[in-house]
Formats: sequence, structure tokens, C-alpha cells
Amino acid sequence: MEADITPSSYIYKHQNNGKTFVDFNVLYKIKQNEEDLWVPYNIDVSALVDNNNKIERIVEKRIEKL
Repeated sequence: MEADITPSSYIYKHQNNGKTFVDFNVLYKIKQNEEDLWVPYNIDVSALVDNNNKIERIVEKRIEKL
């Protein structure tokens, strides 16, 4: 598995309770077997990060095969 994540693919929202909400978009390239071709997927993900930088929740909002 390979992934391309650029700085412009992130949106951070700091909440009053000290937690951070992160929306990001990732382009993954996945292959099932070593001899297979890479298949690109565009994935939108949201995550909630606590004060200790631990992910409390992560949600895949959209997975699109390109």
C-alpha cells in the first residue's frame, strides 16, 4: 500500500474542549497481490484527536475507486 498526502489535503478545526477535528483526503494505491497492478483510491477521512494527540475516533466518509 502506498499513500500520497499533501499539506493542502488537511483541514484542522480546534474545538473549545481542547480536542482537534481533522478532515483529510488521501490518495491510496492498493494491490491485493505482489503481481497485481496498483489500483488508485481516493479516500475522505475525519478524525477526532484528544489533548494527548491520540485519535479518539476515525471515520472513512467516502472511498472512491479511481
